[in-house]
Amino acid sequence: MGFQFENLVLNNWKSICTLLGLTIPSIIWAGPYYRKKTNNISGFQIDLMVETKYSLYVCEVKFRKKIRTSIIEQMQEKIQRLGQVNNLSIKPVLIYAGSIEKNIISSKYFSEIINIEQLLTNGQIY
Repeated sequence: MGFQFENLVLNNWKSICTLLGLTIPSIIWAGPYYRKKTNNISGFQIDLMVETKYSLYVCEVKFRKKIRTSIIEQMQEKIQRLGQVNNLSIKPVLIYAGSIEKNIISSKYFSEIINIEQLLTNGQIY
């Protein structure tokens, strides 16, 4: 189910961008991002990345019964591996189905937290 949920999100990236308050013309690039492992760098994956003129939205997509606060550390590690990107402001985003621990919200780490229900009620799923 996790891969199917991820594909649902990727196929509806425009609706996600709308929920993030972005207009389609402001988007330079959007899609999944993969960096292969090299001798110097560990490989990693970003489920959905959206680049605008001033910001880079790094989106983690999770389909779990309970999403724990360890997701914050996982995101921090991915963003650290990504490094500085053309002086863009990096905005972590969590897109999820299931429930999340309250500490995730109270930490205010994520710029945006999107529940699948928001996508179903406010977005247009294709």
